[in-house]
Amino acid sequence: MSSERYISYLGHINTSGTTLSAFYSAIENGMTYTATSNLEEEEGMAKAIVAKLGPLANLPRAARIELMLGDLMTRLAIPALLRGEKTGAIAWSNRIHFVLPQQGTDPLISDEALSALCEQCELQDVLISQSDDIDLTLPDGTVVVAADACTGHEILYDSDWQDKLQRQDGTEGMIMSEGACALLLGKNKQAMCLKSSNNPLKSQLKQVKADLKDIYISNMASTKAWHNMWFDASCHLYQAATQSDSNGSASLIKLKEPGRLCGHAGVAQTLMALVLGFAYLDLPIQYTSPKVWLIVEHTQPQLWQLTRSDDELH
Repeated sequence: MSSERYISYLGHINTSGTTLSAFYSAIENGMTYTATSNLEEEEGMAKAIVAKLGPLANLPRAARIELMLGDLMTRLAIPALLRGEKTGAIAWSNRIHFVLPQQGTDPLISDEALSALCEQCELQDVLISQSDDIDLTLPDGTVVVAADACTGHEILYDSDWQDKLQRQDGTEGMIMSEGACALLLGKNKQAMCLKSSNNPLKSQLKQVKADLKDIYISNMASTKAWHNMWFDASCHLYQAATQSDSNGSASLIKLKEPGRLCGHAGVAQTLMALVLGFAYLDLPIQYTSPKVWLIVEHTQPQLWQLTRSDDELH
């Protein structure tokens, strides 16, 4: 693995709720939170399936994002941070980096609106920055807050998404949704260790000696093309298992796919997959694995390893 960061969970909001246990249960039990989009579609095109947060229905995208940010920060993330529940050995640097969508080349949510939100949280002298993608090079002590709402016409009519969307009575695809989450960068007692690499997916799986029994969380669009790509990258795992299995067979890897059940939360999706990783490590009701694998999409699929912090931290 080429890089290593320590990350702590502060809070999240998505269609399953606001707790790690609810998120875990939703994915593990195949629960869905979907409805048919109420937007008019072009003639001959089936309506898309979306997963909405009820209280935000019919609001503009920017308003939905601001309301989620307000609830996440004032009720869940910042109070725990200020009480020192999540900081441990690391001090918060008074910096918050927002991962938010853009409208063209401009941020959808202005820095002035974000500053006003910090004032509502009674935060003073906070350094604010934002981008539309995750940045793992931010300094320790940074709080990373991500949010997006992808249930409106600006997403459902986007040509880049047309062949990936789940549609009524259609083949499996991506369910668009909305959500927000907050994480703290830096090494402390509550942190998980994230290791990432830019190598091709197949070579990464071989390099890290991944196993069929491990937990795999996929952040990829749930399409036939992706599943074919995944099988090509992971088929050597089945070959090795079949050779060592006296029955001559191997169980299929069941990818955990938050985007297929709780919905795809846009620019917040990669961090939301991290949140699900925290849920599986914190709440191992069915599993005892000390690690989970996250398959995330940037320029190409990447394999991230999420584990509990070193024993020395506990």
